[in-house]
Amino acid sequence: MIIIPRPQKMIVFDGIYNLGKGLVASEKNSEKVGKDALLLGIDIKVGNYGEENVFFYNDATLKEEEYEISVDVGGIKIISASAQGTFRALSTLKQILEQKEDNSIPFLKINDYPDIPVRGIMLMAHSSCIYKMETVEYIVDRLAELKYNMLQLYFDTFVFEYDSFRKQLEGKMYYTKEEIRHLDAYCKERHIELMANVETFGHMSELLACDEFAHLGITRDDGPKFSVNPILEESFEVVAKILDDLLPNFSSGTVNIGMDETYGLGEHETEEYCKTFGIDGAYLDFLEKVSCYVKEKHGKRSMFWGDMAAKYPERMSEISKDNIYVDWGYEPGHKFDRNAVACREAGLDFYVSPGTHQWGTITGRTDVMVQNIYFSAESGRHYGASGFLLTDWSINCTPSITLLSITYGGAFSWNSGNSYSFSESHNEMDCLFRTSVSDDVLWYYDKFIAKSTGKSCAEIVYRMGNYWFMEQPKTNATWNGTILVKNFMSGDDEYSILNNSQLKRIKNYMMEIRKELDECHFKAENGELIMKELTSACELVIFAADSLMKKNSAEYDENEIDAEKLIENYRSLSDAHFCVQNEIGTVRAIKKWKGIS
Repeated sequence: MIIIPRPQKMIVFDGIYNLGKGLVASEKNSEKVGKDALLLGIDIKVGNYGEENVFFYNDATLKEEEYEISVDVGGIKIISASAQGTFRALSTLKQILEQKEDNSIPFLKINDYPDIPVRGIMLMAHSSCIYKMETVEYIVDRLAELKYNMLQLYFDTFVFEYDSFRKQLEGKMYYTKEEIRHLDAYCKERHIELMANVETFGHMSELLACDEFAHLGITRDDGPKFSVNPILEESFEVVAKILDDLLPNFSSGTVNIGMDETYGLGEHETEEYCKTFGIDGAYLDFLEKVSCYVKEKHGKRSMFWGDMAAKYPERMSEISKDNIYVDWGYEPGHKFDRNAVACREAGLDFYVSPGTHQWGTITGRTDVMVQNIYFSAESGRHYGASGFLLTDWSINCTPSITLLSITYGGAFSWNSGNSYSFSESHNEMDCLFRTSVSDDVLWYYDKFIAKSTGKSCAEIVYRMGNYWFMEQPKTNATWNGTILVKNFMSGDDEYSILNNSQLKRIKNYMMEIRKELDECHFKAENGELIMKELTSACELVIFAADSLMKKNSAEYDENEIDAEKLIENYRSLSDAHFCVQNEIGTVRAIKKWKGIS
């Protein structure tokens, strides 16, 4: 019996229970869980006394999301203390039912609860394109099945219907108030909290590019203005308008106010102030000012990205205890444990925050993603993190690939293993645990996401994300993406162009995978779309390798991919998933390399 996320305790006994005509509950219980069951695709009928075979009980001693399931000669018994616990139990029951044989399920007993209380994912909205609501809802449905309980939407400045910035919204794609309120309700039905994630200090370049706000930015020596000047009262007033327009549309009691990568702070307009009060003083003062405003005006708690505060651990105790520190780190060497200890000493709640690794690449960096997720989850469990937030900084046409990362995140944030101390987390038993859970994640992806038969789609997606291994020995690792994409999508030669031997390896690797995809058969309702996403991503890697080989050698004239067809496929995928202001970057890159106007 395979369940993802893996239950904390599960025993399967000898014996089977025959479901007869299906699941039957009393009228009282059916009314209680009917809507949740329907959302998860479970059919529970109403029966008369004596006909029931699924029973629901309340036990106030259990934790909020904790549940128990037992199957024996008397039927199926589900015990929980809350609606959330019942919903988690139903998501497990769904997986049990999907594995039944001859309409029978094994006798078993499960006691389950999460290692980390809040388990969420952050999706990005960009000013040039935003996910269609149907795509977000599809992802939310998958989150519910994987026992996530939070979704954050990251707003890249002008991607929401701000009343205070109507002029700046002209010609842009953005979410309306009505859409956000609809999504908030959609998430809440599935026991998921929808939270706003908005920048208020750094990452404000789009705002500062507007003539009327340019004076609020900090001049930088090595790039355009990126952060607002925290010394100016007008900077705070603009931030307050952003928050005032946005926050009333979210029922969540918390908001992520950003505060990361405040590039420029300490330079030019802020130089003299920071000489007197320190960069740390300027940063912490503005963090306090914005978070206090959020609390006093909107009655909400703030969380913030912790990279800037981590530079001054001796001052972290000065941060208001209402605030939540989010420790983002996307490479295997990130010190989640060090920052967790600093937060505990400062009395701050904290989240661990790994990434999907879908940005800066075409098909991901799978092995890095898996390590990043399980090390962050292990650290979070051991040091008592309040939450786990998987971030996706990409706007791409392949949600089916991102969903592999989401499945890993759901698995390890709910149950990250049973080592007694973090120092023991590299022992043999924990390595075996990670490996066996990874096998189960691939099974789950095939069974519940792609619903694929034949060749394992999950294994193919996993290997697709490791094409960057073929970039070796150019470098042992790349940061925030792959060299292929840095060279192909943006022309970034920081790491130098890959040579033709490396590019040939990448091409051959992906061509073999492309052939294997033809052996996958999808039963999911969106199976045709998944197939197009995966084949197009494979073909884009091959096309990129061919294009770069051509750049390296004028004599190289081989091209395995029909560029016009690839453009058509990506336009089709873009139409399926996005509201787009202009053509997506992928299409522009293909046209550039092919010389298509």
